[in-house]
Amino acid sequence: MTARPEILTGEAWRRWLLACAGGGRVRRGLRIDPFGSSTRTFSTQMHRWLTAIESATQLPGERRWQQALIDTRSAGLVVPGTERLSPFGAAVLQRWNGLREDFSAELPHAVAFVLTAIEQRQAQHLESLAYWSDVRALCGEQVLDDADVLRLLPFVNQRLEGFNPWELLLASGAPLRGPLDWEAMKAAVSRRDDATDAALDALRDKGDRRELRGRVVYCRAMDLVLAQRDPAAVAAQLDGLMLPV
Repeated sequence: MTARPEILTGEAWRRWLLACAGGGRVRRGLRIDPFGSSTRTFSTQMHRWLTAIESATQLPGERRWQQALIDTRSAGLVVPGTERLSPFGAAVLQRWNGLREDFSAELPHAVAFVLTAIEQRQAQHLESLAYWSDVRALCGEQVLDDADVLRLLPFVNQRLEGFNPWELLLASGAPLRGPLDWEAMKAAVSRRDDATDAALDALRDKGDRRELRGRVVYCRAMDLVLAQRDPAAVAAQLDGLMLPV
């Protein structure tokens, strides 16, 4: 852990750790991608779901349909409590029209989503964009290949018990890089005990590697948007952003 485990120590870190991951339940913080713990993709799932919702064509399987509504509502694409696209969802779908519905087109789908979120001033996605900007500034481009850090990011940026560990890590200027030394982190906890060890184990094990495929593409999309002063310049390149599969 390049960020030096001794940075995360003291009573504030201990209280945060137990509040976040004590008792077998891990609380998620600020999202780095639209679906949090979900393994959803834009190109192979969300595109089809928004099209179905727009045309009031229910997907086969009641459970599948309900999950689609939960995920699209949580991303702000569907009006809460309804089966109707939000203005944001309608604008995203309009931008997706013409893009292929397979994973090779995941990057242009993600870029279109980010651009529309900026245009529509979607607060939750703008917060993710600002968070990612800070992550890149601290960790560098290699974070896109760092599974340990990418799995940790959805949890570490939240204020609990008056403390946010991400703010401390960011202020330290020490890059957060894997592989993370979880044993060193356990040893650095103030008044270490079985409860703090179990909380760190829960935090380590909570992230699902299946989430990383879509998360990496979404983070690359945010990179592309952040690198351009003029978002329209990115929008004009959507057709050329296909991924190898």
